[in-house]
Amino acid sequence: MKEHLGPITGLRMRSNDEEVASSSGDGSIIIWCLKKFIRRALILQDTLFLDVAWHPAECQVSADGQMKNGGFDSKFTRFSLIPGRWSHA
Repeated sequence: MKEHLGPITGLRMRSNDEEVASSSGDGSIIIWCLKKFIRRALILQDTLFLDVAWHPAECQVSADGQMKNGGFDSKFTRFSLIPGRWSHA
């Protein structure tokens, strides 16, 4: 479970204890399967993610970020689970 290229900035466990979402300063969010210790989904954006959270219904993950040049872009992004893949909401 070593795929982030930058520092981990957030970890959030799903309520079923089978998945965890991690965010990183490298612009990625990874959804991990804790039963098989594999990546279930990878989200890449041109931003430094500062944290990640599951939607209460756990059908989305949300993240806030910062521009890579150091300025704040007030970016708050949601990603929805569409059967078999993640999509930007």
